[in-house]
Amino acid sequence: MSYRYGMYLNPQPDDISIVTLHEAKERARELSSANNGAPVAVWNEKDSTVALFAGYEEFTPTKLVFGDQSILVNSEVDPTEYAVFIQFKLEEFIDSSVSPSNEVIANALCEFFDCAVSVDDIHNEIIDLYSARESRCGDWYTHRYPEIKVDEEKLKEFLISNMVHLGELA
Repeated sequence: MSYRYGMYLNPQPDDISIVTLHEAKERARELSSANNGAPVAVWNEKDSTVALFAGYEEFTPTKLVFGDQSILVNSEVDPTEYAVFIQFKLEEFIDSSVSPSNEVIANALCEFFDCAVSVDDIHNEIIDLYSARESRCGDWYTHRYPEIKVDEEKLKEFLISNMVHLGELA
């Protein structure tokens, strides 16, 4: 496996590729420091962000994983847009620092978007919610986000109730 690193909001096809994650992270940290703490990311071969350096700190993206050791969700359509929609709604309902668990997102996907929790781990879909959310801040947020229709009061009540029940909110 190889990793690329470069300026976070401006990835380029010719960003430097490194074989080990450790070395890629070290070089990304150095690049960020050399640019006064500007955001520098490390991406894997699938272009998923695996580390982010900004303001002289390292951030590990929050991974929303359907499959693996987390929650399996079946859906006729890719649930990524709906998972991001739920994240944005939680930010509106609570604040931008909210970080719901996979269980909260999966429960909402099942309740509002025709998904179902599954025990079949043959077709695992991994959603990197951090990258998915970041990539949908511009045009998607302006145009697609308003098109997704749900009863917002029911969604708000459902999400907050789930987060309180799971101990994620007081």
